[in-house]
Amino acid sequence: MRTDPEDHLTKAPGTIESIRALLNTWAIPNDTRQPTDELPSLFADREQWAERFPDIRFPRRIAERSQIEALRSTLRTSLSDRPASGLDTLLAAQRWRISVDPPGGTLRWMVDPASAVGDGLAIVVDALIARSWSRLRACPDCQWVFYDTSRNGQRTWCSMIAGDGARGCGSIAKTRAYRQRHRL
Repeated sequence: MRTDPEDHLTKAPGTIESIRALLNTWAIPNDTRQPTDELPSLFADREQWAERFPDIRFPRRIAERSQIEALRSTLRTSLSDRPASGLDTLLAAQRWRISVDPPGGTLRWMVDPASAVGDGLAIVVDALIARSWSRLRACPDCQWVFYDTSRNGQRTWCSMIAGDGARGCGSIAKTRAYRQRHRL
């Protein structure tokens, strides 16, 4: 698992952090630069799943695990393909149940029947309504998903600093652009 020196800047608030963690189960490690997938090992360990994704129930059936992989793929695509047509299709294919919590009168979204994919989609719907989904970004270089906490919401790279697992994609890109400008 990759650790980010700017982790406090990349973690998402609330339940959307479980989605960010799910999206980062597919990654391009800095040392090998070969894509890796952590989901198969997480499917084998219920405790590790609960620790990494506290807001998403453990997928017990093989079909549900395939759906989680498809959800991850669709959500990763939606980060670079705004507006997300694949996400629209996935949301429309579900049977939704909406309820009102009595104390505060807040709406709760649930996919019926309840499932790991339903939990994930409910988190995405909440993030879309709260307008925080657009702050979830994938680094164009290493594909690490981070939550953009910048004031203007225009952060591009996962990190500007190399070290402790981070590649420093922002610094690499800026150096590359500088060298290209001065080559001409």
